[in-house]
Amino acid sequence: MAKSKPITAWSFSRWATHSGENGCPLKAKLKFIDKLPEPSGPAMARGVLIHQLAEATLTAPKLAVPPELRAVKAVLTRLRKLKAQAELELCLTSAWAKTGWFDANAWLRIKVDAIAGRDKTHRTVEVIDWKTGKYRPESKEYSLQLELYGVGVLSAYPHVEEVHAALVFTDHDQQDAPPFKAAFTRADAPRLVKEWGARAKPMLADTRFAPRPGFYCRYCWFSKSKNGPCKF
Repeated sequence: MAKSKPITAWSFSRWATHSGENGCPLKAKLKFIDKLPEPSGPAMARGVLIHQLAEATLTAPKLAVPPELRAVKAVLTRLRKLKAQAELELCLTSAWAKTGWFDANAWLRIKVDAIAGRDKTHRTVEVIDWKTGKYRPESKEYSLQLELYGVGVLSAYPHVEEVHAALVFTDHDQQDAPPFKAAFTRADAPRLVKEWGARAKPMLADTRFAPRPGFYCRYCWFSKSKNGPCKF
């Protein structure tokens, strides 16, 4: 297999596509290196809509919570009281220092759906990621995504001492599908930086992008079953 240029900047979704529990390096290459387009299906379109509605609800405090978000109305109401910021774009260098989203040294990009300080000093902050679709509490990637959010915020904001991160499921009653939560302190940052550096390293060093065929090939737009460029 011919070598390809590597992935140089990453995000949780890029890492999950390449190295996650259902990841495939070839799919990552086709998406992020070759930039082959994938059609937007109903699920993706609805996910975009939900995120847009949540952003509008947080940025316009007098706007009524739309019916599409009634399952998370209490969460949105509390975030409004905390004056949460919606759609924060956070970018770090390979030294885990804050930088600009499009700067040449951009290495890790994290999009935070909502972030709020729990006190006036913002030493303790809350980070929210909206999730649409199925509730999969057995997924190991839920915990990993929260870890990356935690260490990303701690690295970018030295005054922050504690991060409370949560995945909030907009399509389910909160009692049936409670938010998936984790908390991280400043003392956790060195360990998480080391662990995430080790997780990202194989992806960033990959120039072969070998396919990893499996059950989810049948759903992949690039598979041969959908007349895509992958033979699996």
